[in-house]
Amino acid sequence: MRDIEYYLEKDSAASQILILLQKKKNLTRESIGNHLPDLLSRAINVAVAALRKHHIVYVSSWKKSKKSRPLATFSIGDEIDAEFPISCRLEARKLSDAEIESRAIGARYDAINRALVPARNMKQQRVVNLRYLNHIQGIR
Repeated sequence: MRDIEYYLEKDSAASQILILLQKKKNLTRESIGNHLPDLLSRAINVAVAALRKHHIVYVSSWKKSKKSRPLATFSIGDEIDAEFPISCRLEARKLSDAEIESRAIGARYDAINRALVPARNMKQQRVVNLRYLNHIQGIR
């Protein structure tokens, strides 16, 4: 396992990023690129990935961005990454087991209904509906 001194001894993008993270904490890839304009974004991505792989930096938090995806902020340390935030829309889309089961049963009944009930046009459907309503009214 590589440690922080290994990267600091080398003259690479990873060493420049580590020196910057020692001075300023909680930086995104974009802010690293702003502070180190001589590094290409691809070099920053590769260096951060290598540092994360060797547990030298971690995702300390997530920032909201103008785009749809949140931005990871990085700090030096061997800690567990912060959890990726789940959007409210995605949370609302999650269904409980009972809701999934009731939808499956509903879909099954819909399939049976389509198989047994003949297809009708609007005029035919109105006639059937009126017969049904007359039948229901006669039961009362």
